[in-house]
Amino acid sequence: VNRQALELLRRHRLDPSRFFPEPPRDLGRDGGPDLVDRLFLLLALAVWAGVALSPAVGLRAPAFEAAVMRQSIVNALRPQLVPGVVAGIVGGAMLIAFWRLAPPQIQAAQERVAAMPLIVRVLYGGVTEELLLRWGFMTLLVWLAWRFFARASAWVWVAIVVSALVFALGHLPAAVLFVGPLNATIIAYVT
Repeated sequence: VNRQALELLRRHRLDPSRFFPEPPRDLGRDGGPDLVDRLFLLLALAVWAGVALSPAVGLRAPAFEAAVMRQSIVNALRPQLVPGVVAGIVGGAMLIAFWRLAPPQIQAAQERVAAMPLIVRVLYGGVTEELLLRWGFMTLLVWLAWRFFARASAWVWVAIVVSALVFALGHLPAAVLFVGPLNATIIAYVT
């Protein structure tokens, strides 16, 4: 599967060697699952955890629920519209301000990041990471805390913080690929 995926990427001018100093190694040579297979397995497990456990802890996905029930997605999202837009504007402004504080190595790596097609950046960073760590992992953490400790909203906040830290730490391997060896400044900025 890994060779097929790399060939597909190359055919569509998405050659990984354009983005990384060294192309990813084939992790499936020993007959075991390769990197793409592992990612899809983790994603499937995270989605399953989110779907299976979210009702027990009161977490919802209103747009998907509306779509499944053949109801208006717009009506389902209406209560979230104003808070979402406000949070998006504030978050975007913070990202712009935070970018100005980026270490020089991170700013220099931006050219390689920007060379990745937008669809790759959106689908992985915008969708896959959220499904893995917010819908799957965070929901699992809340469920475990409620199951073994107490049903308290404080556990939701603990799960949000823990999943955010794991989310941040999960970006360190990509930082190594893009900027090389990490120092304390880069680690602090990425996390």
